[in-house]
Parts: sequence; C-alpha cells; structure tokens
Amino acid sequence: MIEISENEVRKDFNKAERIDYARKLERIEKAKAEERMKNPTQNFVEGSKGESSDKVAEKLGIGSGEQYRKEKTIVDNQNLISIEDFENWSAGKLSTNKAYQKIVAE
Repeated sequence: MIEISENEVRKDFNKAERIDYARKLERIEKAKAEERMKNPTQNFVEGSKGESSDKVAEKLGIGSGEQYRKEKTIVDNQNLISIEDFENWSAGKLSTNKAYQKIVAE
C-alpha cells in the first residue's frame, strides 16, 4: 500500500498499471488468508473475512472482486481487442464492461 500511495502521488495510474499493483496486493491478501486458515480457532479481526479479490478491489476503489476479475481478464487478454480499445479502457474512456464483453466475444 505504501508503494502504491507513493507512486500515485507522482502520477495518475492508468487502469493497466493499477492492475499490476492489485496483483501484488492480491498475493499479500491470499497469504493472510492462508495464515488465518492454518489456525481456524483464532479470533478474526474486523474485516478479515471475505474473498481476497474483494479486499483488493476495495483497497483500490474499483468496486467488487468481480470488477477486479474483469479488469485482470482485460489486461491478460489485451491482444484480443484493438490497441485503441485497450488504451481507451486503460485511460478510462471505455468501460470495463464493454472491453470485457469484446474479449469474451473473441
């Protein structure tokens, strides 16, 4: 989170760059979940339950874990849409749903 905050002060991230950082956060959240699962009798702190993808989406302010999954799909399959569509999506000029639907159609 510190790295993200530092970099956001320097310049605005486009969506593709945010997903790169989100993947780092997701690894951290999954590791935390694995630790919690090793000791199921421990007392859970407020907000410790839930899907890792939902936690990442919340931290990034991109809605739900489903939105995060769609954005990861777009980044991972950007070759299935035009360069212009990918750049427009990344810049916020094309909605995630429209870009995702174009990929699904392919």
